[in-house]
Amino acid sequence: TLFAVHSAGCLYFWLAAHHKVADKTWIGIQINDFEHRSIWLGYTYSMYWSIVTLATVGYGDLHAENTGEKIFTIFYML
Repeated sequence: TLFAVHSAGCLYFWLAAHHKVADKTWIGIQINDFEHRSIWLGYTYSMYWSIVTLATVGYGDLHAENTGEKIFTIFYML
């Protein structure tokens, strides 16, 4: 479970970091200029998203903003 949470969180952050428009990502909506902030801040947000999604709580505060993130989230939840 820890490996799945860690891997999914890291991949989700990678998707956001490599998106063309940072403001149109799940973390870019929450944190301005997240690419130039501490990696631990991104990791914390990623782990929070991953655990909340895996536990099927899904508070909705962090959610997919673009098609790539939505597709990844669908497969993660399955």
